[in-house]
Amino acid sequence: MAGTAAHADAFVIAPEPTDWLRPVVEALESVGTVRVFAPWALPDLAVRLAGRVGFARRRDVRGLPGARPTGWFTAAELAARAYAGGKAARAFANRVRLRSLVDRAAARELDREAPRLVIAPSFAARSSFAAGRRNGATCLLVEDMPDFDTLVDGLDTLAERHPDAHFLRNHRPRSKDHARQRAERWQAHAVAVRGRVAWHRLGAAKTRVQLPRASTRTHRRPGPDVCFAGPALARAGSTHLQGLLDALPGRTIRVRPGPCNEPACLADHPRLRVDPGLDGAGVVLSLGPLESHPVAVALALDTRTPIVGTLASTGLADPRTVEVVDPRDATATAAAIEAALAGRGRVPRPWTAPLTLRAWLRAQYSRASSVTA
Repeated sequence: MAGTAAHADAFVIAPEPTDWLRPVVEALESVGTVRVFAPWALPDLAVRLAGRVGFARRRDVRGLPGARPTGWFTAAELAARAYAGGKAARAFANRVRLRSLVDRAAARELDREAPRLVIAPSFAARSSFAAGRRNGATCLLVEDMPDFDTLVDGLDTLAERHPDAHFLRNHRPRSKDHARQRAERWQAHAVAVRGRVAWHRLGAAKTRVQLPRASTRTHRRPGPDVCFAGPALARAGSTHLQGLLDALPGRTIRVRPGPCNEPACLADHPRLRVDPGLDGAGVVLSLGPLESHPVAVALALDTRTPIVGTLASTGLADPRTVEVVDPRDATATAAAIEAALAGRGRVPRPWTAPLTLRAWLRAQYSRASSVTA
């Protein structure tokens, strides 16, 4: 039951276009009315006229109740993009700053409303949760950004092992962002996570729910190629690719576009190709050493493509349906890849948490109804 009234049951803060937004709104609409605060929205006419442009297409908010265009935010976002100049580290920092800006704007809206439930993602929740709790709302934090403590420790360790991989020195958040992430978890009544790695990392001391995942309608023609889950960067596990190429003579490994190749020798390898698609690939290789949710893993789940990889980077999948490998053992990893390409790989299935968002919402709304009855 969608609603655009000022006093919806649930108030969802969306600081940027994201894949979790529409599945979350659909789950909320099954139990009550919803308002989405999405200042990045563009007018419908602008989306239609510039629909082929990715920036405009992603800002289509049709079907998101209550979402209204806000010119000031679009101007701020474009200015931030210009400042970043394509630099990954600056773009990452801008993302956190813009989320904080949306958080403060949403808090002003919440001071005029009284929703039962406030949902906000990482770094866009601190002020909003404070406003929501003042009015007695339940606060659900969507953890859709990396855990900064784990990220920094992991990247520092990798940077010591691979000093030539200079992109491992990017993505170092400010200390106040670490503090903000911890504070938001403390404020939240429950935390929604994408995969099993975050579920276990947060632990039972905090109520956890699983975010619904939007499946993509995609098809693939199976083929002999290997689809690497990420660009050829060390944080995605690319330091193991040279050994795998040697262990897989005749096989082509595809990587996503990226700013460089780590190690640099990969740039000239005849069997490393930049192509993010699954068409013509028979296995997805996900070697990230840190918690991540690569697009290729999600596509593998939707197309039933076998997955070979690490537990850390395949958290969207049931680990019993993934061929888990130690990337340092190129021989064993290559054998797992060849088995998958020969049709002996497991069919991957999505990981399912003990408590899903829909089940948690039903419990929250039924509890609220019994209190007011």
